Amino acid sequence: VNIPRIARALALTTAAVVPPDFLVDWLFRTGLPEFERFDLYDLGRQEQQLEHLEDVFSSLKSERFFVWTHFFCTHDPFYSARGPSSLTLKGPTETARIHEEYRAAVRWLDVQFARMMHALDATGRKDSTVVIVAADHGEHVGDGLRLGHADGMHREDLHVPLLISVPGVSGSEVRGLVGNIDILPTIVDLLGGAAEPTHDGISLVPLMQHDPVRSNRHYYIRGY
Repeated sequence: VNIPRIARALALTTAAVVPPDFLVDWLFRTGLPEFERFDLYDLGRQEQQLEHLEDVFSSLKSERFFVWTHFFCTHDPFYSARGPSSLTLKGPTETARIHEEYRAAVRWLDVQFARMMHALDATGRKDSTVVIVAADHGEHVGDGLRLGHADGMHREDLHVPLLISVPGVSGSEVRGLVGNIDILPTIVDLLGGAAEPTHDGISLVPLMQHDPVRSNRHYYIRGY
């Protein structure tokens, strides 16, 4: 699915702030991505990500926008205020260190996310912007002597958070099975667009409104 094309059809200016690996993967799979602005940040200096995002937000002025960014700090090898970690798994002591490295990365992510929200607020866009937080997979941090991901289809790999903040809508916890394939049709629905045949998922807007029928779904998951 060409997300930048769909966003532009909804009259959104598009931008992405991601690590270089994403550009290489896109070139290999589908060619050059069609975001109107494409910023890369160094995985060895991940604070650059927020520098780019702050610049993106300040440059958008009054335009409606779709901005995608990928936080990589909680992905092995973890990154925090101490910089990138170098992890190996050798025993109980090492596992405890890995847990601490992961917790430090999560704390650093909290700070960076708050900085991103402040940048939105500084440009007057915080209260008119839908913010969606998702993950493409979980991460083992020594549980069951496993480290990283893509070694199977464990609960730790598959069950990831999905948070959707919609301006003017009070928060609540939705208990229902959903998938990342539902994010795109949800965005389109929230912006008043029409679903396309290429959308494999469904809009989660009815589920946010506690529609019990929409929560009874099954998902096919393929290991990699």
